[in-house]
Amino acid sequence: MGADSKRPRDEAELCQRVREAAELLNRAPGDAAAELRKLGPLPTEVLRETQIGKLVNQAAKVTNEASGKGALQELLDEWKQEYRKARRIDEKPEAEGLSLEVYKKRLTDQQKYYDRKPGTRSVDNCLQDPPTLPPAVIINAVKAPVPARTKDGHFNFPDFPSFQPNLSPKQVLQMGSFGGTYFRSISSAVTGKRYEGKEVIKEFPQDWFDGLVIEDLVTSPDYRKTVNKYGVACGGSLGMWETS
Repeated sequence: MGADSKRPRDEAELCQRVREAAELLNRAPGDAAAELRKLGPLPTEVLRETQIGKLVNQAAKVTNEASGKGALQELLDEWKQEYRKARRIDEKPEAEGLSLEVYKKRLTDQQKYYDRKPGTRSVDNCLQDPPTLPPAVIINAVKAPVPARTKDGHFNFPDFPSFQPNLSPKQVLQMGSFGGTYFRSISSAVTGKRYEGKEVIKEFPQDWFDGLVIEDLVTSPDYRKTVNKYGVACGGSLGMWETS
């Protein structure tokens, strides 16, 4: 490729080196894999900017060169392992060390055992006492691009192929799912913290909420089946999810 094997000095140079290697993918896939491997683990920003993961995956599928195909697949596997490592941050998992006694006290103090089934006046009959402790949470520190859809309209997650949703988060919200309460303000028994809906939604793309009256269709404290596209009440209460 003509480039030396020294580590690039900054992100811009790294992106350039990645693009140079990408030019070899079709005619010399083995050489391309070797050059990319010299660059070491690639930051998420570089992967997103160059789309090199997608390009390498496509090349591995179409090349007839056995050794090149193997080299590209090995590289993809290495990147996947690095990505999984990057997903784990040093923060202590929220639920780690949480005792059943403390967890039940939180549920009781927050009156979760009186939660009503969405859209009804009846107490949710799926509340568990004693509750099941939540699993320790591993926060994903890496943001991936929006996945592509398959021919049948489902989203494709290469690292979790069995998960095939047909609606995006934006579509779910625009259809009035959860009776307008999905991002209502809550107290979490899992973290022991209070979350204000209007603050929580700030981390998400603004276009998810285009045309929606936030107070009625996103952060409403009251479940109303009339805002649901299908006019039905469904789902379980927060208490159900936190005690299960």
